[in-house]
Amino acid sequence: IGAVHDLYDFDGNAYTGLTDESVDRQISQTEAFLAAASDMDLDIIEDDLRVTITNWSGHKLPTGFPEGRRMWLNVQFLDAGGSIIEEFGEYDYGTADTDLVGTKVYEMKLGLDAEMATATGLPEGETFHITLANSILKDNRIPPAGFTNAAFEEIDAAPVAATYADYQHWDETYFNIPVDAEEALVTLLYQTSTKEYMEFLRDTAPTGDDDVNLGHVAYDAWVNRGRSTPVIMDSQVIEINPSFNPADVNQDGEVDVNDLLLVIGDWGCTSNCTADIDGDGNVNVVDLLLVIANWGL
Repeated sequence: IGAVHDLYDFDGNAYTGLTDESVDRQISQTEAFLAAASDMDLDIIEDDLRVTITNWSGHKLPTGFPEGRRMWLNVQFLDAGGSIIEEFGEYDYGTADTDLVGTKVYEMKLGLDAEMATATGLPEGETFHITLANSILKDNRIPPAGFTNAAFEEIDAAPVAATYADYQHWDETYFNIPVDAEEALVTLLYQTSTKEYMEFLRDTAPTGDDDVNLGHVAYDAWVNRGRSTPVIMDSQVIEINPSFNPADVNQDGEVDVNDLLLVIGDWGCTSNCTADIDGDGNVNVVDLLLVIANWGL
C-alpha cells in the first residue's frame, strides 16, 4: 500500500486519496491482523524441535494473490553464549535474498501444463504468469478451522503437495537440534512480494505507449519501500537444555499447580517417592514449601 501511495502521489496530490498518516495507520492495522492470525507452539521431542503453527484467520494462511506472497519459519539454534550454531530460513534485509533450504515455506505455486506451454510458447512448469497459469503445483497453506478435504475439493481449493486431515487447521515442522545448542529462536515471517516475483515483473513487463516500462516502475517502488520487509507474525525462544529444578516435579519447565498436586498425591510417601523434592526419603511439608518457594520458575 505504501508503494501504491508513492506511485500515485505527485507534488503532494495523492490520487489514491491516501495520506502518509493513513498509509502508516493501515500498515499498522495489517501487521496487527497478521500477528493475531496464528499461534506458535514450541516443543522438544527427543532430538528434535517441533514447531506448531495454528491458523486462526478464517481463511488459508497466508491468503491473497499467490504469485508473490509467502510465510516461512526462521529458526536459529544458539549456543550458551548466544551465538548462532545453525540457522534455517535466513533472510538478508539488505538484498531481500532468502535461504529457504531446510525450512518450511507456506505458499501457493502456479504452473503451466504441456498444452498451455505449447500455446503460449512459455516453458512448462512453475510460472509467475498468473493469468496464463492453469495448474497448481503446490498449495501447502494452512487451512482454516472447520476445514474438510471434501468441501475444499468441491471448490478446487484442496491442498496440493501437502496433506491436512479433516478439521486440521495447524501444521507441525520438525528441526533436528544440533549439538551444543542451548536455545532456539523461532520466528514466523510473512512477506507480501518476494524478490523473485518483483524481478520477474521488472524483466518481463512490456513497455507501454509512453515508453514507460511498468515492470521497472513496480520494481523501483518495491525497492524504495524496503523490498517488502518481512513482517514478524510470531517469535518465541525455547530452552533446549533447561537447568534442572527439583521443585518442577513433572519437569514440564515450570513450577505450578501440577507440581503442587503431585506433592499432595504423594503426601506421606516414604519409598520411591516421585515428589520427594529435598531427597530426604519423605514427602512432607518441606517438599510443599519448596514448591511454593519455586512457584512460577
